[in-house]
Amino acid sequence: MTKYYAVHTKKYWDKISSNKYMTNTLNEEKFPEYYAWMKKEMKKRLPDYPGDTLLWWWKNNEPETDTFPWGGEEKIEMVLLEVELNESEVLDSHYFIWDFFCVSDRAIPNYNEFEDDDFYDRTRNLSLKDVQYTWDKVFDLEWCKKHPILQDYDYDDEAVQNLQSTSGKVAINRIKVVKTFTPITHTEWLNAD
Repeated sequence: MTKYYAVHTKKYWDKISSNKYMTNTLNEEKFPEYYAWMKKEMKKRLPDYPGDTLLWWWKNNEPETDTFPWGGEEKIEMVLLEVELNESEVLDSHYFIWDFFCVSDRAIPNYNEFEDDDFYDRTRNLSLKDVQYTWDKVFDLEWCKKHPILQDYDYDDEAVQNLQSTSGKVAINRIKVVKTFTPITHTEWLNAD
């Protein structure tokens, strides 16, 4: 069993905490194509995944709650949730590579294509479906760790803070609230030393 963490608004937690299962996050409506793609990958890679819901988790490392603007510009109460899951229940992927390329509707370049303007010109106007064929690279964590984009960042091989994990629904009685907190605002984060 491994510890996984999620950050949600207290309002969201209060709404679902009496349910039998935690079954979704609020962003699926905002990003349906990304969720559909990840669900498809989970069905392919996790034999017991039913395909009905998708939850996002941070693996092993408890996210910092007082130095990151989890609520954007709002001062809203948040909760840090913790759950222990079997490795067979989750699919790990590299957060930074996912966020930088996939969520920007871009193809993930191979190492030799990273500084190749022709690669970006060739893939810039492709449809989302046409760039998704490159996205499965986010699951090759060793490949991601060596990607040139990470050379400008302090990336410790032992660290897992750049891992995100996805699971299907989780029984509420498996989840515990680690703490309730009010995060700094995005402006405070930008102005921090």
